[in-house]
Amino acid sequence: MTDTSLVLTDRAISALPYAVSGQYFARDQELPGFAVLVGKRKKTFVVQGDIRKDGQRQSVRLKVANDA
Repeated sequence: MTDTSLVLTDRAISALPYAVSGQYFARDQELPGFAVLVGKRKKTFVVQGDIRKDGQRQSVRLKVANDA
């Protein structure tokens, strides 16, 4: 499944289908950098941001929590 973008609410997250193979991101349309990583068995909340130093950019992604 390809990455998707939607308003992430409890209902929308619950309705996301688990990945058949691999993982995909469901990114929030209202809060940049916030997403849910959907795998075969669990959904993980993640935040992502960019760090700029000496003219170079590096993306940093942190796991916030797993869906129980």
